[in-house]
Amino acid sequence: MSRDGRLGVGIIGAGRVGPVIGAALAGAGHAIIGITHGSDDDRVESVLPDVPFLDALEVVRRSELVVIAVPHDQLGPLVGGLADVGAWQVGQLVVHTDPSSGLEALAPAAARGAIPLAIHPAIAFTGTS
Repeated sequence: MSRDGRLGVGIIGAGRVGPVIGAALAGAGHAIIGITHGSDDDRVESVLPDVPFLDALEVVRRSELVVIAVPHDQLGPLVGGLADVGAWQVGQLVVHTDPSSGLEALAPAAARGAIPLAIHPAIAFTGTS
């Protein structure tokens, strides 16, 4: 984290939620370092201009805060798979947005020293700002 409290943020999940949360964090002054590809990369580029597309492993390696906004059935395998390859870092923040999962979904990341957070936004996301 920089001295002014700004974080390098990576986003895994380029659907309706991930890019919008990324734009909000960028608006608060955080640096968005990358986002994974999604089904509508043009929309992602319009919400997060000039943010590079990276694979999930590279997003995790480069980020102080990782936002995971993927469908429920992808969350566990993604977090576990990244733990299996040693991607999670001690002290790294990792947050997911799946309303049907709690912190247990991030247990593999926590076991590697990451700090887990579960945020369940109480709004419907349209995919635009």
